[in-house]
Amino acid sequence: MHPSRVMQCRVVELVFATHDVLRLRLAIESGRASLFPRPIRQAPIPLAPEVPRDYSMANRPDEAVLEFHIRCIDGG
Repeated sequence: MHPSRVMQCRVVELVFATHDVLRLRLAIESGRASLFPRPIRQAPIPLAPEVPRDYSMANRPDEAVLEFHIRCIDGG
């Protein structure tokens, strides 16, 4: 396992790719994903503070913009 890191990001895109999949793109403001010894596969994103969840990345972690595809389901 690699140590946890915090990256400050800015939302650059938040659109529905389909009727139930939200595409979230984050530009890294501080910290770098490429500093991890292994590729990032999941990252915790605090979309709702009461329900923390990890989301899988949809692109390579060495890119300047991180992309996530988030399926929207009832109740979670």
